[in-house]
Amino acid sequence: MRTIENTYFKDYGDGHTFMSGRSIPKDADGVCRNIHFIACDFHPGCKVPFENCEFTRCIMPWPL
Repeated sequence: MRTIENTYFKDYGDGHTFMSGRSIPKDADGVCRNIHFIACDFHPGCKVPFENCEFTRCIMPWPL
């Protein structure tokens, strides 16, 4: 499992990138898999589905 720390993500899932945040790492089918996010912040507009991911001390605007 890959680990990503202290990152702000802003990803609407439509393929665009934003200067104010990074795109969520996802597979070709648009799903983010096997990532351990530590102390990351997710913009409320993030629309990427997650599978087999762990979130530790993250700020997330939606329930898992």
